[in-house]
Amino acid sequence: DGVFLDQYLSTMGFDEFTPKHIPSQYLIASAHQRRELLRGLMDTDGTIYGRQGRHVQFVSVDANLANQVRELAASLGYKASTRSKESYL
Repeated sequence: DGVFLDQYLSTMGFDEFTPKHIPSQYLIASAHQRRELLRGLMDTDGTIYGRQGRHVQFVSVDANLANQVRELAASLGYKASTRSKESYL
């Protein structure tokens, strides 16, 4: 039901005007849940590169979301960092 989903998303801090973000309770969920969240984020905006696919990259124009993904990855024991550069078309 679309109404229920709208209400649920609103209680989680999402509405049509809220920038993308990871709700704080997701960042302190169980390791399994955090790993699944990271997996979903990587499915949508991530890439694997380098020798034997040992490096991954998550790309976002939203610095806050990128920092939250870095925090999420680090909480799972991954070496994580962020960098920024000019975007262009």
